[in-house]
Amino acid sequence: MYRSKEQTQFASRVEAHLASGGAPLLLEGAAGLGKTRAYLAPLLATGKPVAVCVPTRALATQLLESGDMAAVRSGQSVEIFTPRRNFETLAQYLAHKQACRVADVLICTHQAALIDVLADGALLGLKDRYAVLFDEADQLPDAAALRFDCAVDAFTFGVLGVKPGSNHRTTIESVLKELPRHLAELEEPAAVKAACRGILDALDDPVWYQTVGLDEDGSLRLIHKLPARVLKRLQPLA
Repeated sequence: MYRSKEQTQFASRVEAHLASGGAPLLLEGAAGLGKTRAYLAPLLATGKPVAVCVPTRALATQLLESGDMAAVRSGQSVEIFTPRRNFETLAQYLAHKQACRVADVLICTHQAALIDVLADGALLGLKDRYAVLFDEADQLPDAAALRFDCAVDAFTFGVLGVKPGSNHRTTIESVLKELPRHLAELEEPAAVKAACRGILDALDDPVWYQTVGLDEDGSLRLIHKLPARVLKRLQPLA
């Protein structure tokens, strides 16, 4: 199963943590150690619903098609979450989301996982899985930059019957109140909920380099005043 003592030790740490639970486990392994198999084998051996989050969709596909997945997979269903824009119809997308929710192993990007957190599990239901593993977790700060693009657009306001006012908190609270009544009319309600959470977080914990305001197109947006490359460096400190 494992090709080296170091790979075996890595897998043993993952296995022990999965059995005992507790605080999140952060592991780092040297290049060439074979970390993918070392975490996949104990993860799939639990026999419970799990998720693996990777930085990009290309890496998600690579993981699914890898020899490591083939070696440790034993009949488990595996799905890669794909965004709405990749489907011709909403019905196809909703069917795909359902397949992701019931899959034994869900593979998604870091950004999709963060959106799911902001949406209280409405996108992927990660909080209901036995374990969620972030591969290349050192890239999470880059993925967290998505919160700086949080916006509720004019179309959504129109569907929900909410008129943006000068009190942005009241506007967002109205959106969250109306959202459950209009789920069928929006392509991705979870993304709207995530945007609302991001904006509310910014209102609750303001920092000097970002603000919330209305765009010319009528969107209520979390606006940042610094280049993205600087924001990514500041994100862990915010």
